[in-house]
Amino acid sequence: MGNNYRWSYSPKSHPLMRSSTTVPVVLIGGYLGAGKTTFINRLLSETTERLVIIVNDFGSVNIDATLIASQNDDTIELTNGCACCTIGGSLADAMLDISDRGVQPDAVVIECSGVADPSAVSANTYIGGFHLASIITFVDAENWKSTAEDPLVKDIFWRQIDSADLLLLSKLDLVNSVEKDLLRTALQNRRPAVPLLDSHVLSPTQLLDLSPTMRRDEQPALEGPHFTSEVFSPPPSMSREDLAAYVTNLPGNVVRAKGIVSLDAGTVLVQRVGNRVVLTDTSLAPTGLVVITAD
Repeated sequence: MGNNYRWSYSPKSHPLMRSSTTVPVVLIGGYLGAGKTTFINRLLSETTERLVIIVNDFGSVNIDATLIASQNDDTIELTNGCACCTIGGSLADAMLDISDRGVQPDAVVIECSGVADPSAVSANTYIGGFHLASIITFVDAENWKSTAEDPLVKDIFWRQIDSADLLLLSKLDLVNSVEKDLLRTALQNRRPAVPLLDSHVLSPTQLLDLSPTMRRDEQPALEGPHFTSEVFSPPPSMSREDLAAYVTNLPGNVVRAKGIVSLDAGTVLVQRVGNRVVLTDTSLAPTGLVVITAD
């Protein structure tokens, strides 16, 4: 990997937003459950910039209803000038749709799939009118080691690390000091010149102002596992306890389960990351439970 890095932060001059006549694109990468969607939620609530956020689905993005100006099948226009759109077709199509807008955004933020290779996704940022500003990879401090050692998914996990201009460590509050040191050492040994930050240290808007200057080495194509996803819609009569047990006992090759389901007892957001299953009450519309499997 190349080691010619510089990372600067200038909140007043906004180097990311004004460094080029083309629209900067920030890729948000990281393995399943690492905190990318939490970042997007915070960014939409805090930003004063005119952004377009490209996400995999709306169901996971908690947009305050008071911020929504209008919505169609694949785009939500917000009252703060931002737009949030899904990758309904291809990412290239989404980027071309943005370029056709009358008023261009200050930046585009792409939330990569949790099993995506950011270096491959970045090819779509070189469409005319855009440029790649940075790749930010989130690393889950609680589950990283089991993921990094899993023969099915370890290659994509490390590729996400190798592609990053900045590594953000999430869930540090869930691990002890020894585990934190182990994670930092592993990442520093792998990417000695790339900054490591606690994901709670800077606000999302500050992270958009960080501007790397670096040489990106071309990455060879990655041969990894085949990921499939299915949507499970539990019967409304299923109890929360039975739903939690069902998600907990999914097969070992299930790498992520996430979705919003409606039960007689109410609507819940279901998340399984590693061995931890969390059910949270929500008012969002049901999406079904998306189960991602590695083969």
